Amino acid sequence: MSQAAVEPSSGWVGLVISEIVRTDCIEEYRTWSAGICEAARKAPGFRARQVIEPRDESMPEYLIILKFDTRTNMDRWHESAECRSWLEKSETFIAKRTHHHPGEGMEIWFARPESATQSPPFWKQVVMGTLAVYPSIILLRVITTPILGPLNMHPDLNLLISVVLLSCLLTWPLMPWLTWILSSWLYPKRA
Repeated sequence: MSQAAVEPSSGWVGLVISEIVRTDCIEEYRTWSAGICEAARKAPGFRARQVIEPRDESMPEYLIILKFDTRTNMDRWHESAECRSWLEKSETFIAKRTHHHPGEGMEIWFARPESATQSPPFWKQVVMGTLAVYPSIILLRVITTPILGPLNMHPDLNLLISVVLLSCLLTWPLMPWLTWILSSWLYPKRA
């Protein structure tokens, strides 16, 4: 199990728990992840949780993001006996621990290589975001306009549907794929 604090500029901090689950323990892990999320929900300063399940269960890497209002509240919960107990319970479900570092900006969408010591510069994150978002918006417009247009829905509802689809595309497969393709550019090896 890997854990890291993520502190973006949006007014929350996130505890990232990332691990590859044993294929024979996926249902148990799902029950465990619901339990730890519910336990965190009761903690002071809790804001939201996100569980990203793998698309391919042959490589079941799960990502749990627990968001808090301040780093102090996140640290208080993370260091609590209750959190430690939940983290210990997951030990039997884990096949491989993945490694995450604190990240910024869009890095919450992808894991930094273990050898990387810093986040990519902001401008590289912007370039990567543009490479992922712009073609996705074009593709979604081509796909959704013929489907949603005849329904005469409110434009804000059309936009909401497109944003949900875009978020799904970015979370999987675009950002992981782009990170893999551009990893040597995002995280150049230092001599």
